Amino acid sequence: MFLHTFLCAGVVPFVVAAAITIVAAQMHAGPRVFWPLGTALGFIAGYIALKNQTGMAGAIAAISRPQHAADWLPIILLLALGVCLLLAEPAHRWIGLSLAAMLVLAAPLRLLCGNVRLNGEWSAGQKLACIVLLASLFGATWFILAHSEMAHTARTRVWLLLIDAVGTAAALTISGVLVYGQACGALAAAVAGTALASSIAGRRSRAARAESHQTFGAAPPSSGFPAAAGIITFSLGSFIILGHFFADLSATSALLLFVSLAAAGGPLFDGLLRIRGWQHVVIRAIACLIPLAAAVTLSFG
Repeated sequence: MFLHTFLCAGVVPFVVAAAITIVAAQMHAGPRVFWPLGTALGFIAGYIALKNQTGMAGAIAAISRPQHAADWLPIILLLALGVCLLLAEPAHRWIGLSLAAMLVLAAPLRLLCGNVRLNGEWSAGQKLACIVLLASLFGATWFILAHSEMAHTARTRVWLLLIDAVGTAAALTISGVLVYGQACGALAAAVAGTALASSIAGRRSRAARAESHQTFGAAPPSSGFPAAAGIITFSLGSFIILGHFFADLSATSALLLFVSLAAAGGPLFDGLLRIRGWQHVVIRAIACLIPLAAAVTLSFG
């Protein structure tokens, strides 16, 4: 069991994400392109590998003809990937923003349409309020993660995001849905693979610039991380919501996990860059890890 999880939720998404990132970088794609590509396709590869217990045909069928709420995530992430790539092009920004607005509304509708609580117990007004709230939560999280462009804090944000994904996986597993926890681990592996390959591509790019006598001081290679904000939002965020509506994750724990995610990857503390670097890391880490630890602790109850 552990070996299967390690391979499917760890090795597969890591290798696929790294390979896609390197290939995209070799084709002269920028970080705002290869970050969402590597993260999304790495995660989807890991998710398909996790569903491969009945064979590859069964895994592909589960993704192409979803029967469970979580099985819609690969399709949602492919749509989010398209939007992220549109947002990376200034000429297509308004089209991307319009599609992003539709996606943040459609995603919770699709994920929760089979939930017994919404279908049988809640009134139409309660359902509408819930969908609007979740859509706003998706939109706010995406906006926060996408607007942290400070390259000097990129590595810190990536490391904290990895910790946050692992902590979210723990909280969801404790809440009773192992597959959600495994999938969150697949996202962490995809982000790690993309970050490593991005770092390698960045070093090669700087070396090439040095050889051609171009200017130094390029941004750190992981500065394209905000471009993958939509992928991270609709993966981790969706599993948090599914953990609340389809498992035993409490509303308080779900909210704390969203707060931790925003603190890990958002621009909330970039204004503190005048202080020493290690102090900035400590402040952001505390803001991320305290709600994460609280959410995991509450999951035991």
